[in-house]
Amino acid sequence: MKKLTISDYKRLICYHRWITFGLIFYSIGILTQFMVITHNNGKMPVYDFYVGYDNKEYFRFDDFKEVKYPYFADIIPIGDYAKSSIGDIFIVLGVSSLLIGLFRFYRFWRNLR
Repeated sequence: MKKLTISDYKRLICYHRWITFGLIFYSIGILTQFMVITHNNGKMPVYDFYVGYDNKEYFRFDDFKEVKYPYFADIIPIGDYAKSSIGDIFIVLGVSSLLIGLFRFYRFWRNLR
């Protein structure tokens, strides 16, 4: 195994940042999802009557006064029949950042041998 240089340590810090930001974004997304579901009787509120799924885990709402934390609910349209939330976006960003950081770290570690 070769000796690490200053530039190697800088790259390791960069990969560590990718992984850390990924974990932070993922945690924020999970916490916002958990907060909305627990404050709305254990169900995720979905804005609109034209969503493509009918499930016992969701409930639809028309007015933002009907639910608690409506801006963290599923209000962002994705396609014709699906909705997403801010928490979903944070989760996707977190997982993407985490995978990028881990892949780059693995590639760096493999090249050290």
